[in-house]
Amino acid sequence: MPFQEIRIKQHDPLHDKFMAGVNTLFDLLESGKWVLMAATSFGKDSSVMLSMALEAARIAALKGIEHPALIISHADTGIENPEIMNLNKGEIRKVHEFCKKHGINYVFSHARPRLMEGYLVRIIGGNKMPTYPDGDAECSKMLKVEPQIRQAKQIAKLAKSKYPGSQICGITGVRFDESATRRGNMVHRGDTDAHPVMYNDRWSIAPIANWSEEEVFTFLYKAREYGLYSNFEKTLEIYADASGSGCVGVGMAISDDQKAKRESKGCGARFGCSVCVRVGEDKSMESMLELDKYAYMREMNAFRNYLSAIRWDLSRRCHIGRTISDDGIVTVGPDNFHPDTLEEMFRMILTIQALENQEADRLGIAPRIQIVNEEFIAAIDFNWSRYGRHKPFHAWVVAKEVLEQGKLMRPSSVVVQAHERKKGFDRKAGGIQVNTYGILEQDSFRNVLAEAMDEGRCESLAVVDLGSKGATSNPLNFEETFSFDKEGLAMFVDFELDRAIEMHHNDQTNPTFAAKTYAQYGCLGASSRGFLGTDRILKTADILWLNKLTQLSNEQLIAMADPGLIAKKSSSGKVEDDEQEIASSVGKIINDLLNPAGELNETVVPEGIGPASTENHKADQLCFSF
Repeated sequence: MPFQEIRIKQHDPLHDKFMAGVNTLFDLLESGKWVLMAATSFGKDSSVMLSMALEAARIAALKGIEHPALIISHADTGIENPEIMNLNKGEIRKVHEFCKKHGINYVFSHARPRLMEGYLVRIIGGNKMPTYPDGDAECSKMLKVEPQIRQAKQIAKLAKSKYPGSQICGITGVRFDESATRRGNMVHRGDTDAHPVMYNDRWSIAPIANWSEEEVFTFLYKAREYGLYSNFEKTLEIYADASGSGCVGVGMAISDDQKAKRESKGCGARFGCSVCVRVGEDKSMESMLELDKYAYMREMNAFRNYLSAIRWDLSRRCHIGRTISDDGIVTVGPDNFHPDTLEEMFRMILTIQALENQEADRLGIAPRIQIVNEEFIAAIDFNWSRYGRHKPFHAWVVAKEVLEQGKLMRPSSVVVQAHERKKGFDRKAGGIQVNTYGILEQDSFRNVLAEAMDEGRCESLAVVDLGSKGATSNPLNFEETFSFDKEGLAMFVDFELDRAIEMHHNDQTNPTFAAKTYAQYGCLGASSRGFLGTDRILKTADILWLNKLTQLSNEQLIAMADPGLIAKKSSSGKVEDDEQEIASSVGKIINDLLNPAGELNETVVPEGIGPASTENHKADQLCFSF
């Protein structure tokens, strides 16, 4: 049956089209057979879709109809365009307020990469290279696919435990007229706005499938008349600034002085990660930077351009391999970025944060860029240490220089020359035979000296097994994944850091000392598998340092390399299109977990206590409001 709960002054065909979608979703809620899950990015299309879902839930609450909770899921990479991140925070807050006001039965789920999965942590930490245009989209898997798979597991377990016999149906914001490729994919899946369809073991419905782009923008512009969860003024403003005045809704959102300054570019804005180098140019960001109000993002964009420019610069690559063969051979050839370049990147990011903190203080607002905190610095320092890249606690020394002493390094002031890829860029110079010094028989997380002095009296020095491979350690802080205990890290920084820097930030102390210290002080938590993997990495770094290879220049390493000692290694693997992989993986997980015959071996979803703060989400946090 049609509903007229939205008050409008006169007949509005677009409102009728919107209400048709609301009615369809309301019928699914009322049936009690479906757990509707609206996955939103808070972009233009998903904002219309979410408005439909929330309006259907509001009407259900108004009529006193009991139904499975509406699940609203959101995922971000942690390095989105800062304006988009701040927009999303505001929209999330509005969702919670709207649902609380109208008594809506809902669940909000926010998925983010874990600390050690963070893009900048892995790039600056020397663990991964940026994802460049012609490479596999590993960043999508790390930042989007894996967090959303974990999120899907939690949501599926919630649905199975609270709504047995129901099916999860994803509400999508896809439209036929987005592109020929999108239309083809939608036709192949059988997408429709009329009823749920199953594809790849996943139910979904596309309530705005037949909306045009002009209708989407017009609806967002008129939303203030409809009493929805948001008036979308900030959304339209950002699209206007990134796209120009090509569409009706966007044109309405642009002031006259902006129209005079800017060329019409249509509604083709696509907002990605702020430091993404998978595209040659971030056109949406460049358009926004034409306006002074976004000047605070210029250094971030300059950092992105820096990452792109240094890709083929051999002098910026570390030429010592990160693995040692069973025969004790380490390969010499271009690998990840050189430690000096990693430090340069870190100084730039610290500078970006320092400049934003200063500007935010001047304006009396919260920093719009929020990258650097103690956990971020510790994560960089841990990675530098476990790979033997720098002296112990070097990241803290650099952070103090930039943040406390004002030794800034603006990305825009770093002049780099873009290099073309030369034939044979990845060619290895050869190998170097190393002495392992018996390190492979030692365990990285055991403090043998302390054990000997203690003579077994202290339980905190008792030996525990890390896994089936025989590695042992003193007691560690075992967690599900790599993480820093905030309180433990704060105490270390306040009471131990200065002394640790004074005693161990030198060329005589093994670089891996810092990583071992974090673990032994209980600041760092990880699974036994994580500690076991780190144990192997630390042993490799110890061997390279004791053989004095990490102190050599690239030229010296190449001169030492013997072409006859190259260890042949091969690897394969391809990351599929992130959207396809997310849908496929999430669908399979949901299907498996909702199968009555299946057994659940995953961690139980924590009980909720109501809408959570949108300012400080933990990875994969579920916020309940029943």
